[in-house]
Parts: sequence; C-alpha cells; structure tokens
Amino acid sequence: AVDHSKTPWVIFSGHRPMYSSSQALHAPNSSTASYDLEDGPWWPEVEELLVKYQVDLCLWGHVHNAEQTCPLARGRCVAAAGPGGYDAPVHAVIGNAGQSLSPFCLPDRPYCCCSALPPLCADACKALPPWSVWRMDSFGYSVIEVEGSTGLTMNFYQDCVGERDGGTMWSCTEFNKLVHSFTIRRRADLRGSSV
Repeated sequence: AVDHSKTPWVIFSGHRPMYSSSQALHAPNSSTASYDLEDGPWWPEVEELLVKYQVDLCLWGHVHNAEQTCPLARGRCVAAAGPGGYDAPVHAVIGNAGQSLSPFCLPDRPYCCCSALPPLCADACKALPPWSVWRMDSFGYSVIEVEGSTGLTMNFYQDCVGERDGGTMWSCTEFNKLVHSFTIRRRADLRGSSV
C-alpha cells in the first residue's frame, strides 16, 4: 500500500509506452489503441494496478519523441470526482533525448511516421487519438518540479530550435526552449490516505 501522507506523488516508469499516438495510428481502433507488442497487449493488468494504487504520472521511453496524455485509464480520458481528487495516471513519453527521432504525422510536414505502412499519412493525421494532449518530435528533455503534496509540474524543453530536414537539424537559433508544461493538482486533504 502507498501512504499518500508520506509519499504524496507516485511516479511509475517503463520502457515501452502504454499509450503512444505515433504507434496507435497503426492499430485497428486508434481511438483506444496503444502500443501493443506482437505477442499481444501486455498492459491491461498493469494499468489496473496503476489506477488502484493511484499512480499520478507514468514516464515512458522506446518511442523517440515526446507526448503527454490526459489522465487516462482503459484508453479513455478520466475526470476526477471532485476538484483536486484522483482521476487516473497521466502518461508522458520522454524518448526524445537522443539517438534518432520518430516523427509524428502532422498536416504541415512533408514526411510522416507512417511512411509506407497503412494508414496513409493524411488519414493518420486525422486519426489522432482523443487522449493525446500534446506531442513533439524534436530532440529535447523533461524536468519534473514538485510543489509539496499539491502540485507536480512537468516541463518539456526543446534542445535546438532551428532549421530541420526530417530528423536532421541543420542549424540552431535557440537552445533549451521551454515548449510545454502541465501540472497535476491534488488537494492536500485527499492525499492523507493509504491505498
């Protein structure tokens, strides 16, 4: 059990993400699909534990980009019963720190994560899952800031802002730019129980 009066924030990390819109676009039902391995989905039992033990944030790698979801359970966005209450884990893919990038399908891009795989890029751009709140396919890093037991903020930074051709950066005009933040808020009086 987690005693939230002693451990107000629970962060889980893993390699292959439960939810990644760049992977979900290849799935039969992209509105609820996630990154499923060839031998079948591995995550339903794990996800139930994440919700049961009120995990606040899940950090994932493997996919080489950055993404934030809404509070998410069973492929659906979840709202807390009341202000500051627990809803479900927010998932953050933070695989954009090095090696190569996995580009997203975006309408203004001449390249696409889908390449020759179905669906067509134009179709994939329209099929963005409703749980995907924000996405970035640039090199960068993330920082987590904690405000006691009531606030957890995650900041996403882009390493280099400049001229890019696909996954290649040709020049940088700005470095370490804060491009996105989100904050999870919890009421302190609701964090005093064990789960």
